[in-house]
Amino acid sequence: MAEDINEGVRGFISKTALLDNIKEKGYKHFSKEQAKMEQLSMMTSTKELVQTFSMLYYNYNWFFGTVYGREKLIVSDNPAKWIVLGLNDICFPISERNALILKVKKENSQMFTDDVPVGNIINLSDKSVVSYNMLQYGGANRYLFGDEKTLIRLRELYSKVYPDKKWTLPKMLHSI
Repeated sequence: MAEDINEGVRGFISKTALLDNIKEKGYKHFSKEQAKMEQLSMMTSTKELVQTFSMLYYNYNWFFGTVYGREKLIVSDNPAKWIVLGLNDICFPISERNALILKVKKENSQMFTDDVPVGNIINLSDKSVVSYNMLQYGGANRYLFGDEKTLIRLRELYSKVYPDKKWTLPKMLHSI
């Protein structure tokens, strides 16, 4: 299998401008065996995972969010998108009523929500839930998961807020 991956990557790279870039960086000196080992190392390395966790641990305060209104949280198929983009206020829904909330430690940073933590808990207002749902909607690659009525209302709201967007809207999947 590693041989197939290696050959596929080499074939793709050879057809693109990436080949010149790779040669410039010194990868042209890798033998086939070294290239295979480098690919396997990149695919199984925990370096990126440790770096991401370290960044989240040192730069964000972590809270448990609970919904105290009528709105319900949804989740997309790409909830980690906002970590990669470095947002100051990140929500990871774990159910329609609860979430892990990460808020950047830097003072005076702009947040998406106004809810104030009490200890390690944030009571999420309906306004905050809608804001976090809009982020989930915007970050979805293909799917959204949640309550059907919430998803329909969110789609309507999103199309009103962004009427000029021409991208394909994510498919709506609802829980039973």
